[in-house]
Amino acid sequence: MNRLVLLAGFIAAGGMACSVTAGQAVPYAVVDMDAVIQQHPDTATAESILKKQADEYEAERTSMLEEAQGVQAELELLMEEAESLALSDAGRLQKRRAAEDLVLRIRDIEREVKETTAQRQKELTDRRRRMRKRIVQDIEEVIKAYAKEENILLILEKHSAAQGGVNMVIYYDQAIDVTEAIAGRVQKLRE
Repeated sequence: MNRLVLLAGFIAAGGMACSVTAGQAVPYAVVDMDAVIQQHPDTATAESILKKQADEYEAERTSMLEEAQGVQAELELLMEEAESLALSDAGRLQKRRAAEDLVLRIRDIEREVKETTAQRQKELTDRRRRMRKRIVQDIEEVIKAYAKEENILLILEKHSAAQGGVNMVIYYDQAIDVTEAIAGRVQKLRE
């Protein structure tokens, strides 16, 4: 909360110290980071890699579930056989024990599916975070260079929220939105 008050004071002081007239530098600006991230040359590749990995994980999960369904079908058949009067008592007992083993196998598969799914989701989340971090670092460097060139003292993310969900930027004039300028520079990063 203190940072928010300090930030608001800084913006207010900057606004008082520098009146905005035609051709004069503005000491602060806003940027839409989500829009800029979408323009980064590595974003599409990262999303493609993540989608491919998610598809592989889903195929693995589907395979495990199919195995469980196969064991379930086998269990149902054993249960029918265990009730057959054509079998001796010992034969029916043997079928019931085999069915109990299959029930345990199904539980093991279900547990394995749950654990594997959680692990794969964590891996995807971690990889997404690492990829996004690299992209954001590139963008931040572009923003810093732009701010220095244009004598901008402060650039805020225009959609960011402070603690409690209150938007940090309540209002801004489109004249201080540098999203297009930053996105244009970011697009050229890998050229």
